[in-house]
Amino acid sequence: MNDQEDITKIATTQDETAAKEFEKLTPINLSKPDEIKHGIQLAHQSSSSELLNHLSPSIRDYISHYISLADAKAGVLIGVYSGLLSLGVTQESDILKLAIQEWKTPEYFALLTWLLFLTAIVFALLVVWPKTSSSKDHGLVSWVHIANYNSVENYLRDVLSADANTIASQTFVLNYDLSKICKRKYRFLSLAFKTGLFGAGFLAYLLIRKGF
Repeated sequence: MNDQEDITKIATTQDETAAKEFEKLTPINLSKPDEIKHGIQLAHQSSSSELLNHLSPSIRDYISHYISLADAKAGVLIGVYSGLLSLGVTQESDILKLAIQEWKTPEYFALLTWLLFLTAIVFALLVVWPKTSSSKDHGLVSWVHIANYNSVENYLRDVLSADANTIASQTFVLNYDLSKICKRKYRFLSLAFKTGLFGAGFLAYLLIRKGF
């Protein structure tokens, strides 16, 4: 029985300690158990909110890094595939002088090679192609929505009057939108890489056939 009382006292002491810590932000009456419990809950909510506020910029930086990486890779692929396409056209330019009825397997391979490289370049361009929104909504975080304000005064009015939860929510919505953009970029980047790889294989066959 004494052990049970000791455990109860320890638990009560811990709850009161947590409540006293939170009292610095929100004064509560420690003589009322209900207010103590409410204070502890608010303390936990405050900790969660602080964690989210620190987490959001990290998520945004993480996604932005991969977006920049996708753009850089796409730029490299555009340069490489343009060079290989130029090489392929130079090596097989004779097919342009032939009537299509005179084409044989190598000529069709050459045309397919050119088309593959052109398609790969288009996919790579879609990675870096800027995609803008037509939304006319106002917002506090996304540049698209901020630009919809007709004056900086109106934007400042909404920012300064917004509570922390509103700004945090819009920040996480922005992170979600960025992740969708990132996913789209890597989908096209993957298609560009795979298509160009097939083109490189066909070009290698043509060069070997000609003893390049």
